Amino acid sequence: MVRDIGSDYYARLSIAESLGTIGSHYRHILDMYRCFLKGIGQGMIRYDQRDRDKNIENSAQAAIEESNRLISGLKETATLTNPEDPIKVQRTLRGNETVHLITSVGRELDVLTSHTVHHYAIIALILNSHGIECRQDFGVAPSTLEYRNDDKT
Repeated sequence: MVRDIGSDYYARLSIAESLGTIGSHYRHILDMYRCFLKGIGQGMIRYDQRDRDKNIENSAQAAIEESNRLISGLKETATLTNPEDPIKVQRTLRGNETVHLITSVGRELDVLTSHTVHHYAIIALILNSHGIECRQDFGVAPSTLEYRNDDKT
């Protein structure tokens, strides 16, 4: 998707400025995967400690390069871990108050997938605000697509 839209629309605000930019949403998605990979290596995932790299937010090319790096990291992680492997997640509640949760690698990947689809839906709205059509299934959860298919029959 980032390759297809190019730099012109990647960092452009949508008509509804509150939606932000495609780049800001895509950077946020990549941040979460980066936190996941870093956390796997450290034994604790800290989603609240994101990089928020403006270069990735503003440059489609930088986002593509980071995407490729993260894909490689996810492939490597898949060979070193099992979905059932336990992992800790640290979340900030208020101020400096934190909570530690025990979850699994597979559960965190499932959450990341759902989070990605959610942000893809917002990206689809931004694309549409620029007059760019995207696939009907872009930003739609697999279960919703299945429901829509079943509803047609």
